[in-house]
Amino acid sequence: MLNSLEVIGLDAKESPHSFSFLTKEEIASKSFIRPNKPKIIFENDFFSVLYKPSGMPSAPLVENEPNTLLYFFLEKCSIARAVKGRKEIEAGLVHRLDTATSGLVLIAKTQRAYDFFLSLQNTHKIEKTYIAVSDIDKTKTSSKAIRSWNFPKKITSQFRPFGPKARMVAPVFPDNHRFVESGRLYETEIRSISKISDADSYIVECSLRKGYRHQIRSHLACLGLPIKCDALYNPMFSLKDAEILKNHSYPLELHAVGLSLLK
Repeated sequence: MLNSLEVIGLDAKESPHSFSFLTKEEIASKSFIRPNKPKIIFENDFFSVLYKPSGMPSAPLVENEPNTLLYFFLEKCSIARAVKGRKEIEAGLVHRLDTATSGLVLIAKTQRAYDFFLSLQNTHKIEKTYIAVSDIDKTKTSSKAIRSWNFPKKITSQFRPFGPKARMVAPVFPDNHRFVESGRLYETEIRSISKISDADSYIVECSLRKGYRHQIRSHLACLGLPIKCDALYNPMFSLKDAEILKNHSYPLELHAVGLSLLK
């Protein structure tokens, strides 16, 4: 049955099945050094969960493009090349992360596993957890205002591309004239915010089940909590090197730390 976790080698009686890498405490530590190489966090005969470092694309633009997470994986698991994904060159890649974002990515090794994950994704049953280190944009919010927020705090919007070559996205809310009644909505749930001691920065834990390009980056910036070292959405971070900006190799402090498969 396609709706059974046994298709991917997991016990259907246990739910949710979760995979994690890094904690809030580790990321907030002054001694934290983010891993800079990809690695396999979990695998069985049907799928793998991998860690993608910041600056490495999840998927290739052309077949067999090196220095991508998928290339790293397929070199180790050639049987996964037979999986037909959304695009032929993406094999069993279930979802992506922005190039500048580090964290967990799910890749199927078999066609049945890929089809199963796709059915979960289409019904919003893959939950992704992120930890961001954010600055505070005092033109939009304040420490006092943040302390008054109730959690979980949800922000829901549509998105529109903007900026040079439409490389950024802006939230579109129902009171905006660009809002489309029949358009898709994307929700970011902020679970907690804690101030980092001796710094004017915050650890933000959030999650989503349906993602859009730059969703968390755009939503947090809209709330006045732009992510540290975000060359696109943080007005307090200046980046003059055009090549780094083009390659998204700036040290964005956004980490995809958890994946949960829900019933």
